[in-house]
Amino acid sequence: MRILPLTIPGSKSMIPNTDFTVKDVTEEKKFYEDAKILVQFADGINSYEGGGTYVKPAEIYHIWPDLLPYGENRKIASDISKFSTDGYTDLKQFIFDNHDKGLTHIVVYQRNTGDLVDEIFNNESKFPYLEKIYDSESVTDSIRVKIFHINYDEFKKIL
Repeated sequence: MRILPLTIPGSKSMIPNTDFTVKDVTEEKKFYEDAKILVQFADGINSYEGGGTYVKPAEIYHIWPDLLPYGENRKIASDISKFSTDGYTDLKQFIFDNHDKGLTHIVVYQRNTGDLVDEIFNNESKFPYLEKIYDSESVTDSIRVKIFHINYDEFKKIL
């Protein structure tokens, strides 16, 4: 929705011609709600489109009134680590490389950004080491998300 200023002919006051854009927050609210579910059980997750922005606020919501600690840069530190999938073409390699760093879960949206987790959404049976713990299909969301726990015992069997 665009809001344009109203100018009245003959008036002495000048209103600058400023164009404001109001963003539809439905998708942003969905990302936040998903993050609130995620922070209840995840310690480390893959970076994912949009939703990763809301992990820290969701953690604050979850532990309120006990605030998260400040990090070295005086910003609130998140307890959940995020691991970028950039540069990876193989999911197994991504999991292997980040296991010791704390990767515990994979977050997959129905429409991802074209990275290595895309196939998981429609073909989860191909990944026996991923245990689905949440599917927003039951909530009838327009933006569907699945959250998988990485079963490292099963993962080691396929290496």
